[in-house]
Amino acid sequence: ATAEGFAPDAAVLDVNMPGMDGCTLAGHLRERFDPRPLLVALTGMCDDDTRRRTEAAGFDLHLVKSGDLS
Repeated sequence: ATAEGFAPDAAVLDVNMPGMDGCTLAGHLRERFDPRPLLVALTGMCDDDTRRRTEAAGFDLHLVKSGDLS
């Protein structure tokens, strides 16, 4: 509902959000906006299954969170 008020050009979505996961939200954003926003998946998971899920959901990029930023 928040995105509808301003039609985002891009969104960074956490894959494991509470309530609605990022893959589901990505699908909603892809359906509602033209032109489609750039979608970036942000997750702590880098396994093949998660990468397949984010690709299938229509994310443009898959970024893995790092626990050590030093």
